[in-house]
Amino acid sequence: MGIPHKLKKVFLLMCILPVGCNRPEQRSFAGLFKKSPSSAETQADSIPQSDVNVLAAKRDEDAREASPRQNRLAPAMTYLSTNFDIMRVKVPTGMATESETIWNLVDEQVISAQTIQHLRKNGFRIGLTSQDDWAAIKVTLDEAERVVVNRLQFSPKNAGPMRIELDEAPANNTIFFYRPDQTLAGSAWPNSRKLINLHHRVDPEDLHSVFLGIEPEVRQQQTATRWEKTPLGMRQVRIHAGKVYADLAVTLPVPPQSVLVIGPSPAARHTTLIGQAFLTDTDDKGQTSEVILFFAPTVVRTTTAQLR
Repeated sequence: MGIPHKLKKVFLLMCILPVGCNRPEQRSFAGLFKKSPSSAETQADSIPQSDVNVLAAKRDEDAREASPRQNRLAPAMTYLSTNFDIMRVKVPTGMATESETIWNLVDEQVISAQTIQHLRKNGFRIGLTSQDDWAAIKVTLDEAERVVVNRLQFSPKNAGPMRIELDEAPANNTIFFYRPDQTLAGSAWPNSRKLINLHHRVDPEDLHSVFLGIEPEVRQQQTATRWEKTPLGMRQVRIHAGKVYADLAVTLPVPPQSVLVIGPSPAARHTTLIGQAFLTDTDDKGQTSEVILFFAPTVVRTTTAQLR
């Protein structure tokens, strides 16, 4: 299911970065404001991963009984890929943290109660909404003032993780978070960007659904490079300083015609807490907004037959 186009003050961004096959991809909501990296720069970003785009294949049983001429064709192969429609929606302060209007239309029980509590303490809420409920959310957003939407639509080139940049430009970030044992930890990250690592794969038990893994990360600008041995030979790999917040990672299946929703909890109003860092935004005039992220994956089937 795609996300509807018509929202007030929609700001459409299409960011297609030139990346090599079998490599983690990087997408940015700030793509309109900066020059896209060259292929060589992107290829140096990480070690190649195995291409697992082919998630399912089946033989054409009828071909076994076909005429000799038809038997020249190889068995039909069905390739499964995923299209993504992602929105970063800025709403007035309090619309997500103080009101349940949107959250009443989101099923947060798709994750465990313990995970819900842990995420909320860190300033996050997450859940799924259906096609019908998304229509109601859209009405709520249409009626609100100062709603700004950034949008990414793309088809990943491989099944490796994607890095989605949330920032227009690097900034000095100080981020604290609660560990599962309830202890508080934090660090300062000068000249850094906030990202969402998006892991995805088609559900092997339901080929219409997509497993999505969401993982927040803060990453400083490239500090150095080093040579490493990769499946394609020796490559120069970027070294980044940063932190992946694995304790806040969530993985869940997204059924067809469903949308994954991530937004701020009331704890996101606490300065320097990770939810505040990732799910609020301050513009050039000092006006603060809350941020809600919507992820709508769609499984695409492509069937091919090659000559023997």
